Amino acid sequence: MDEIIQDDRLVNADTIDRTLGIEHYAVQEMIESVGYRKFCARWVRHLLNEDHKVKRKAIASELLQRYRQEGDDFCSVL
Repeated sequence: MDEIIQDDRLVNADTIDRTLGIEHYAVQEMIESVGYRKFCARWVRHLLNEDHKVKRKAIASELLQRYRQEGDDFCSVL
């Protein structure tokens, strides 16, 4: 099931249960057990792995540093 969601983040639970041939409630439980939640019509992992956390921290630090250097101009349109 994880493979199905990874291939198509817009897939819904009805499609998954038809593809796998199992009951809808079972699909819902499986989806929740692997850590997915529906967000804006896409499945996203509820928890970030360590690599994602490190990348998010690096990007946030870079943006903060740019803001400190550029001030309010950081947010202005070119």
